[in-house]
Amino acid sequence: LTIRTSRISSYLVMFFMVPIIFQVDNFLTLWLGDYPEYAVEFCIYTLLAIYLETIAAPFWMINYSDTKLRSYQIGSAVIFSLCFFIGWFVLRIGLPPYSVVVVRSIVMGLMIPYRLYMVRTKVSEFPIWRWVKEALINSIVTMAGPCIMMHYFGMLHFDSVLLSFIVNCIVCVFIMTVAIYTIGLHKNERRFINNKICAIIKKA
Repeated sequence: LTIRTSRISSYLVMFFMVPIIFQVDNFLTLWLGDYPEYAVEFCIYTLLAIYLETIAAPFWMINYSDTKLRSYQIGSAVIFSLCFFIGWFVLRIGLPPYSVVVVRSIVMGLMIPYRLYMVRTKVSEFPIWRWVKEALINSIVTMAGPCIMMHYFGMLHFDSVLLSFIVNCIVCVFIMTVAIYTIGLHKNERRFINNKICAIIKKA
């Protein structure tokens, strides 16, 4: 259940993360008009941090289900505090403002092995490498295909910013759906979806 939750949750984030990343200029133009400098970088790295937090969400749910929270909370607080200290350092040495969001994304990545370790201490039989293979690697591979296609085949450009944003998002979501269905889902999950679609069609 934990592995499936991580996998499916990451797919749900992909549906809005990947289209926005590849249409971030149009997205910000529609949202803010003349958007500020570094807004693109802030959006992209914030979405990456959300993705990393989402795929690891079942771990903190498991850890908080136990009454012995002190060690987990202390460790989490120490790792999360790196956002402040390293963020201050990178700004102090003159790196761009969005570097603090890059630091946050890195810290979210560091939280994954820590949460895995804490889950293993509570559930000794938890299959860490199975989670890495079926959730993390599977999610990255599923997302890689659409990202490569959107990057190399380019965007569809129209005179209207709104039309460009809508059309490209639809194309990206379609590619994401195909990738998730063919690569991301297991055979029994595809069978379940097919049965549901057939049942809906029969009722219609």
